[in-house]
Amino acid sequence: MGFPDRKKIVQTIVLIITVFALYLIHREVSQYSFLDIRAAIADIPIYRFVMAFIFTGIYYALLTLNDGLAVRYIGKSLSWARTAFASFVSNTLSLNLGMSLLTGGSSRYSIYGSYGLKISEITKIVAFCNFTITIGSVGLLGLLLLLKPVGILARMPVLQVWGKIIGFILLFFVTSAGLLSRSGKSLRFFGHEVSLPPLKCFFAQLSISVTSLFCASMVLFSLLPSSNIPIHHYVGCYVISVLLASLSQIPGGVGVLDLTILITLFPWYSPSDLVGSLIIYRIIYYLFPLCLSVILLGWHQFSLLSQNTKDATARAGKEFLAIYPQIMSVGVFLAGAVLLFSSATPGLPQRLSLLNKLLPPYVLELSNFLGSLAGIVLLLLAQGIRRRLRIAWLLTTILFGFGIILSLLKGLDYEEALIITIFLLPLVAARKHFDRNSKLLYPDLSLNWNISTAIVLISATWLGYFSYKHSEFTRQSILGFALSGEAPWFLKASVSLSILVVVTSLWQLFRTRSNFAFIPSEDDMVDVRNIVQSSIQSSAFLALLGDKSFFFSPSRKSMIFFAQELSYWFVMGDPVGDPEEFQDLAWSFREQAALSGTKVIYYEATEDELPLYIELGYVLVKI
Repeated sequence: MGFPDRKKIVQTIVLIITVFALYLIHREVSQYSFLDIRAAIADIPIYRFVMAFIFTGIYYALLTLNDGLAVRYIGKSLSWARTAFASFVSNTLSLNLGMSLLTGGSSRYSIYGSYGLKISEITKIVAFCNFTITIGSVGLLGLLLLLKPVGILARMPVLQVWGKIIGFILLFFVTSAGLLSRSGKSLRFFGHEVSLPPLKCFFAQLSISVTSLFCASMVLFSLLPSSNIPIHHYVGCYVISVLLASLSQIPGGVGVLDLTILITLFPWYSPSDLVGSLIIYRIIYYLFPLCLSVILLGWHQFSLLSQNTKDATARAGKEFLAIYPQIMSVGVFLAGAVLLFSSATPGLPQRLSLLNKLLPPYVLELSNFLGSLAGIVLLLLAQGIRRRLRIAWLLTTILFGFGIILSLLKGLDYEEALIITIFLLPLVAARKHFDRNSKLLYPDLSLNWNISTAIVLISATWLGYFSYKHSEFTRQSILGFALSGEAPWFLKASVSLSILVVVTSLWQLFRTRSNFAFIPSEDDMVDVRNIVQSSIQSSAFLALLGDKSFFFSPSRKSMIFFAQELSYWFVMGDPVGDPEEFQDLAWSFREQAALSGTKVIYYEATEDELPLYIELGYVLVKI
């Protein structure tokens, strides 16, 4: 039996942390019911919703200034509309998926690449933007800790001295960065060498970051009821929550951010008020911008297709389409989560009363049950959309259609139907880009997707239990409650499938890997020579040294040659052969590596195939 590598152990720990965080949240709100949460949301005045949207808009507008500053720093000139588009898409993807250095960086590589910028220039932009966000978060938290204790430190005088020490260290880091900026020296930051900008630019970065983070904190603050909480204490608690959520690498910081907010703000707000505000906060700050991002991506996709097929336009489209399946997969995943969470909660009484007059009760129950199943299947299909599979696109569009109908049948949830429609339209418009034929389920391809799926299923199951806990099954465990004869159909399906997902994930984690041998035969070497001789790449002749393994396309007109070392496959350069086959060849190679339990590294990859590597989900590292 193969032992899981360090990355999978870390990801499993992330899942355990999420489950533990949800358990602690359950303890914090156990004395409240779902109706209390719904009442808390209903008590939020309209003007507070407006304020939350305004602060969200200001937050993203400030982040566009960050990208604009980065573009100007590298000596390039782009219109504000272009930098705003790149910034908005990258930041919404980072917020919803987590791991901003990877997700946000990949989207910037793709979008700025479509604008004609070089890899070295985009790398500087990515490093610049990440440095801006980090320096502002660290500086603001350090200042707050140094001035007055925040969070748990405010309740524990013994730890207040440590809080001031940590604040001093954080401010020392920011001050040192400013001094280095003045001297013109460079830093190594998350694998990137950052040539620090002039001091004036550094202060602009710091101002943008601190102001944007303050506006982000005001989104949630706008939704909370009136309180006498000191503003410095609230902002400090929010910054700590955001940093912990980022460090957890959990998509959207689910559980970690919410739990930290609940614990640190409890003396000033009741858990029911906090949970209700956090739900609306996630809709306004996370979900709504993502929906808008999908709409903008669909419009951009349509504009590229409507232009003449000149070389520059074709290149721009190729760069942009590298991230399009990633965005669509996130949309499909979130649509599935929306269906699940909606099915886990009771409908609004007024709407249910109207439906009961028009439809028999079993239609509502069946629609709720089928909606939860459709949500679970969409979570699994999201990975197929990410891999551009034809069958995944077909099944997803069908389930989206059913999801819209079921949303209306089970509770007249037109808001939910609208969200699904927003994700459906750009998916239909991009039909021709989902043209691959391969196995639908490759659990090993991305453990992050498996972890995210498990988190959503566990969260939805807990939400269903919390929503119906006022019934006669209150004293039963979640498992006993869900499997009882009179429990809602949603919980029966969710608990059963959640157990299946957990068991499957554990099997994938500890199962024995298949060993695939790529020892070339005489016929293979004949094909290798033919491909090398027809190639214009001088590096292709390295394939003839006799120390490489080969992976061929079905036509055997293209290949990838690589060296096997422990759990890595090192590819020298780009695929070789017919460029029309490179995309499917690289995807098949990646899937084969996943089945073998190995990782792929492309060494000396060229800029021409940059969109392909971004599409495959690889991280670009300058050596």
